[in-house]
Amino acid sequence: MIQKGSLGVAFALIGTTALPSPRDESAYSAQLPGEPGERPAARRPCLKGAGTARAGGDDAWHSGTFAGQSVTSDSLVRHPPSRPLSREVTEMSSVRTVDSCGEVMSRWWRGRAAKKTLISAAVAAVVLYVIGDVFSTLLYNGYSYLDQAISELSAFGSPVRPLMVTVILTHNVLLLAFGIGVLGVARPRSALWWIGAMQVVEFALVGIPTHTFWAMSSRDMATGFNDTMHITLSMVFSILVLAMMALSAVAYRGWFRFYSFATMVVVVGFGMASSFAIRGIEQNDTPWAGGFERINAYAYFAWLVALAVMVIRHELGTSRKGGEVGGSRPEVPIPASAGTRPRSLTS
Repeated sequence: MIQKGSLGVAFALIGTTALPSPRDESAYSAQLPGEPGERPAARRPCLKGAGTARAGGDDAWHSGTFAGQSVTSDSLVRHPPSRPLSREVTEMSSVRTVDSCGEVMSRWWRGRAAKKTLISAAVAAVVLYVIGDVFSTLLYNGYSYLDQAISELSAFGSPVRPLMVTVILTHNVLLLAFGIGVLGVARPRSALWWIGAMQVVEFALVGIPTHTFWAMSSRDMATGFNDTMHITLSMVFSILVLAMMALSAVAYRGWFRFYSFATMVVVVGFGMASSFAIRGIEQNDTPWAGGFERINAYAYFAWLVALAVMVIRHELGTSRKGGEVGGSRPEVPIPASAGTRPRSLTS
């Protein structure tokens, strides 16, 4: 009985020492992903990647998004394999592909959603301006919506100047975003590309100084150099707007071309009418100066919204190949089990 018991203890000790410890990583090599007993990899924000590849083998893989989860880790702790490992598997080397947060944001910035958001900023700019115009008119006691110019809301001495200047500056920032979005989807040196470039120039040259540094003086104040600069910058703005409308007629044919030409006629006609009506400002006699100017401005705003819709539909609405805007997603390899070829999410 004693001898049998001693033999049992000895065999138990031999069996225990023969089995390697699960923590002894030198006894095992990394398993292929998807093998039984593998622990899930630790997650890290904005990271995609820690994988293994056979040295000199054909079944190399890189980690990606699999079954809705990111396979991300610097080191993987795994259970012992369920079958003996060959020498080839033992000599596997680690391959890492890491995408930083900056790279993830950069891909989003170059993607379709970001460009659509930038181009849609034109619609937000128009809505904001109209709301600001209406509310500033209601808050300005004695202001005439039909007989006074829009610029008088942001003029020096206006009681609603802080409100209207904030609205106009925000409006121009949104139009800058629109111009950047157009540059992002247009072919270089095309008519549409020049529209985006002019929008960016308009922001720096006209959008910032016209209603801040060079705002006009109120009717009860003496005129000065700021009034001269305000008129000059307003003329530059009108020229840029007409140039963008002409370029849009070149960029898009059909009904939008005729619409752009018709809008140019309205903008020029009512702009001239407003200029003639505002000449009596020193005598405080400017009938329909505000009405004519608002027809001029709102016709431009309507064209701007239509242009944003056209750009989104034509430049972002159609799928393209080769990594262009609206193109198909690039293939992202996912882990493949041993003995199978890697496949992609798009296959």
